[in-house]
Amino acid sequence: MSFDIEQHFEDSLAQIPIQVKQPRDEDLPTPEYPVHEGYGVGDLNRGGGELIPITDGLLTDNQLSDSFSRETISDTNRILIEGALREVGIDALAFYKSYRYLNEEPHKGKWGIFYNEIGLAFLQSSIQGEYPNCLNAKELAHGFLQAHERYHFKFDLYALSLEAHMKVWLYQPLQRAFRNHQIYLVEEALANRDVLEWAKRDQKKNPKPKDFKDFVSSYMKLQPGAYARFDEDEYELSGGLAANLFDLNFAKSARRKDQAHWVSQVPDDLLKKKYCPEYLVRGSRLNHWIKPTWAMPPVTEISETDSFAQKLATQYSNCRDQWENTKIKLKANPALRGLNFKKWTKDPECWSVRVNDNFRAHLSRLPNRAGGWLAEEFGSHKAMGHG
Repeated sequence: MSFDIEQHFEDSLAQIPIQVKQPRDEDLPTPEYPVHEGYGVGDLNRGGGELIPITDGLLTDNQLSDSFSRETISDTNRILIEGALREVGIDALAFYKSYRYLNEEPHKGKWGIFYNEIGLAFLQSSIQGEYPNCLNAKELAHGFLQAHERYHFKFDLYALSLEAHMKVWLYQPLQRAFRNHQIYLVEEALANRDVLEWAKRDQKKNPKPKDFKDFVSSYMKLQPGAYARFDEDEYELSGGLAANLFDLNFAKSARRKDQAHWVSQVPDDLLKKKYCPEYLVRGSRLNHWIKPTWAMPPVTEISETDSFAQKLATQYSNCRDQWENTKIKLKANPALRGLNFKKWTKDPECWSVRVNDNFRAHLSRLPNRAGGWLAEEFGSHKAMGHG
């Protein structure tokens, strides 16, 4: 008799007595993070399109069609995706919908992992651009997104076991509390950490190019909030997520170190890929997944403050040529991976760009001047607050 994962959800949730009510939104504490545009499962109309089941977590040759994958991703789509990676993270291209929300949109009546075909093709083309001789870029693009989304499945199962044992609601209150702070939920850091572990693993069936983990890391460092914290201490991250889940403690310093070693520990038998449904979403419009306001901003001109120019003329004169080269690259394509051009988390009006291995510059957009930027700060990664 085969195991029924959906019945497992039903039976576990039935262990919570009916008189134990879900806490109201207004009774939930507010996370200690800036409000961010909500990006929960139902925040965008990510329905529509054709759902193509992915059996046992393996894409077949005819699922991400060769005709589509060879097609050049339009400039408009690239700009949207590159901006979304920086604004809301990798979940802009794929998302996990818990069985708990089975009867809610998007894709009412379905649950599991949903991949946007255009997003998957974008990742495939990015891998092929970096590794022209890579023959399995399609599978690696799928594996990248799958590793992140399967952590969400694993955390869902972990929370489910606690809820059945403790007879309380945990998972949904946490998700609701972070609805307008989603990019800061520590769960995203640990999901990206699983992506890095996947990138490090050598697989004979799906070999990875040399230094593929560095390519993956560069993608994850572009992402906002907790997504980019994947390389922090795992014990600390897990302790923070445990405090979020058990205590609804959302302080930045919150830790449940007594639970840190156990967060997301689920029996392997529950994690078989056949137990978490996967779907390729074909024909869904990209702006149903990505808001146009998240698009990568253009860079057409860059001016400098007097203090910025003075620093480059004196203290950092050996970096002047590299800065000029950085400006040329920004104007040509601000999404170039080596630039690591992204919002600076400590000031939402500021963007950061990598000049070389040791130095960065901070820029802000000029008001009422599309594509106009002002370079304001220059210094070492550490001095500029990048660690």
